[in-house]
Amino acid sequence: MQREREGAVASRIHEVLSSLQIVRAFAREKLEQERFDRDSTYTLEEGIRTARMEAAATRSVEIISGRPCAVVLFGALQVIGAMLPGKC
Repeated sequence: MQREREGAVASRIHEVLSSLQIVRAFAREKLEQERFDRDSTYTLEEGIRTARMEAAATRSVEIISGRPCAVVLFGALQVIGAMLPGKC
């Protein structure tokens, strides 16, 4: 979806630049600028939202994958504590 939006923005830029004389002849510069601003803002917001979701997913995976390691270490400490010299 993100790539499609970026492609649409790039396509619109190409369209406007290739027909720049027509845009100027009909005084549509402001309208085209507003369309570009709206589309690029939307694309930026979607990119930020996607980056946040990826970061949250990465943190969740790291937390979930770290739990078994913590359990093993805790178990190892329990075993070592039970096997100190002088204890039967």
